Amino acid sequence: ARCAIKHGYPILPCACVGTEDMFESVCDVPVGYKGLVVPISKTSPFKVQKVYFWFGTPIETKQYKGEYTCDEYAKEVRDKTKIAIETGIKELKEKQANDPERYTVDQYKSQIRRKFSSSVSAAVSDDEHCLKED
Repeated sequence: ARCAIKHGYPILPCACVGTEDMFESVCDVPVGYKGLVVPISKTSPFKVQKVYFWFGTPIETKQYKGEYTCDEYAKEVRDKTKIAIETGIKELKEKQANDPERYTVDQYKSQIRRKFSSSVSAAVSDDEHCLKED
């Protein structure tokens, strides 16, 4: 918040949902640099799913005239940003929960059903056409 206020930059709130549901953490591997670790995770084909993104309305900071040391301004910008991001996450989770093709496996099932039903419909219509000719 303070950096944005200092330079008068707008903050673009954004959120992403879905990735965290696909992976299960197995362990953390230390890389030997300042306590950093690399997470090792696993997934399965049944967990692979869409990742949903949201971008909110930019939060302007020019009105603070570069006064980045003002705690009140910094807290105000922080709180606006937090509310915007939480709203975005909530919207994405609702969209995710109601998406019938959320998982890749479900997408394939839908494609197979569509192809199968169109093939069956074509076959039935050919049979009906043959019966009318008889």
